Amino acid sequence: MKFPAIFPIFLAAAVFLPAQDSVRIEFTVDFGKHDGGKNFGTLFEVLHESGNAVFGAGFPGVWNTQSRINRRTLTIFTTRPEGDWREIKIERLPRPSPDAGVYLFDHNGELFAKTRSGKTDNVLRRWDASAKSWVEEKAVPALSMPVGDAIFSLQNGRILRDETEIETQSPPGSRLSEMYFSSNHLFFRRADKTQDPPVNELVAQVWARSSIGIPLTLQSDREFIYAWGQLGDKTLGATNTGGVYDFDGERWRMLVEPDSKTSFQIYTAINFYDRLLLGHYPTGELWEYDGESVQRKTGWPPVLPGVSKSAREAQTSAIYGGQMIVGVWPWAELWRYDRVADEWKFMRRMFQRPPLTDAVTHPWEAEVQAANPDGVRNSWGHRITSLVPLGGSLFLSTSAKSAAAFDSDTFPFLTPEVREEYGAVYQITLPGQLSVQTKWKPEPVRFVFEISNERLTVKQDGEILGQAEIGEIPRGARVEWGRGVFGATPAKISKILEEGFTSR
Repeated sequence: MKFPAIFPIFLAAAVFLPAQDSVRIEFTVDFGKHDGGKNFGTLFEVLHESGNAVFGAGFPGVWNTQSRINRRTLTIFTTRPEGDWREIKIERLPRPSPDAGVYLFDHNGELFAKTRSGKTDNVLRRWDASAKSWVEEKAVPALSMPVGDAIFSLQNGRILRDETEIETQSPPGSRLSEMYFSSNHLFFRRADKTQDPPVNELVAQVWARSSIGIPLTLQSDREFIYAWGQLGDKTLGATNTGGVYDFDGERWRMLVEPDSKTSFQIYTAINFYDRLLLGHYPTGELWEYDGESVQRKTGWPPVLPGVSKSAREAQTSAIYGGQMIVGVWPWAELWRYDRVADEWKFMRRMFQRPPLTDAVTHPWEAEVQAANPDGVRNSWGHRITSLVPLGGSLFLSTSAKSAAAFDSDTFPFLTPEVREEYGAVYQITLPGQLSVQTKWKPEPVRFVFEISNERLTVKQDGEILGQAEIGEIPRGARVEWGRGVFGATPAKISKILEEGFTSR
């Protein structure tokens, strides 16, 4: 499934939107000649008198475990002031892999699936919505990232710009991994276990400049990145051994010291208004980065009644329907945060078996221990591995702890019904939502939003790029530009035309 490409546009003013049949906004945006890797942030939000955002658009700044959400995906949301989440539809799609877990990512308006560890299957597959099936994909690099008019990808320990290797001044034998691009710097981990002592470091390299980069030596040769994120001009990296570091363009700084004896792991990072929120293990809560320090947000989200409070992990996050969505291990809990009510609302479990219990920490833990006392007791826990907004939907995937092979002889509880829930992909749809691809251009672009007869039409340079049914905008609603749920925008705006608006 592929959607028309559009280019993001941002405003810095605020206006009022009366309830009427039609409105029109035109404006020009200039991101500069070079793509520096920053998140594009919020386009606009329409606020009801109650304070609820009933209509808005922006670009999610999200990292989930192993990949960055496509930074060119413009996510548009509409909702009634009281919310309309009761109309949500959840559909299970065909399995993309025989393995017990998959991860999703989107590229150029299409959805892709691949296992993380590839126990039995390493094939990258693309979702063909018209045929309702997954097809093998060889042309698109897994977990690739658009930068400017090029595609960055990691292949065989090298970073490529399209088909050309990027010069990183790395010694022979070095292997590069965990790539990120932010604030005109290319970030990656560089490792070489053949050296004495072994090399394991994070590197921040100024883009388009042949340089060695600024390294940060990691404390263990087993340390690697679980999550990258950014806030303003700072870039944050978090590792599997508990290290949390930020980079300000000149130097690295340690925010949380790694400790192999104490669990502290960040699996997801999401820009939410003026903060970067970090999904944490073992609290299962979000922690907050404000550019200076990392602080715990207790009860974000809360513990589901009936399960253990231990060994919880906020692994995935997304913005959909104008609200933040979070997936939590080990019971695959799906939560959403209502900012106006300041309340977390439980949506559902993504696995139906076994029944909830707080007698053990993880699903199937007692059964695993009974079948194999030396086995990993949490191996058949429940992960929500991905949350990807695309088209009008949010796509979600599940997994066991790893993409383990199904061994029903050793673990008889792995019945066909139980196995079907691991490695599943779901399409979650709320009316009035739209996520479409944007197009990079190094010069200013003219962008148009039109609302007529409860229908939104988006145009770029006269071309219709996407449409969605949005419902009536409430009377007296206030429009704020350039700030909101997706964070602030860095764009420059000019030549603004407003029809059907009254300036504040």
